[in-house]
Formats: sequence, C-alpha cells, structure tokens
Amino acid sequence: MRLGIRPPYINLIRRIKERTKNDTESITTSIRHFLSLALLTTNYKDVLNALSEETLDLLDISTTDDIEQILSEVEEKINYESVKNIKQ
Repeated sequence: MRLGIRPPYINLIRRIKERTKNDTESITTSIRHFLSLALLTTNYKDVLNALSEETLDLLDISTTDDIEQILSEVEEKINYESVKNIKQ
C-alpha cells in the first residue's frame, strides 16, 4: 500500500530546481532590459540611471565606460545583414 507521501529530499530538490529556474529567468530578463535600453541610445548616463542595482551588479556596471565595453563586446558577436526588401 502506497500512502503518496513524498520524501523530504524530493521536495527539497524540486524547490531548488524551481528557484534556479526562476533565477535564470530573472537574469535573462535583466540582460534583455539592459540591451533594450543600451542598444537604442547613445546616452549611456540615462541607461546607467535606469538600471536597477541588481542589474548593475549582475553585469558589473559602475560607469558609462562599462556599458560601452559591454556593447562593444556584444557588437563583435553580431552579424548584421542588409535588408533588401520588406513585404507586407
């Protein structure tokens, strides 16, 4: 006869896995927010002021020079393609 009681270990592992998943989603959201702000402007001071302390810590940003460095590294990895035609 099975009582359906879960061992504490399984509950603990499931909680850790869910927390890790949520942390990963939070990090991804923070990075996307940073890129959406930084890639669309040249005023990095505004970007610096708009970011949360958590995002600044995550990306190790303390000055506008840090933002420029990150964007420089990101742009090295982007392969731009010309748009020849747009159809609706």
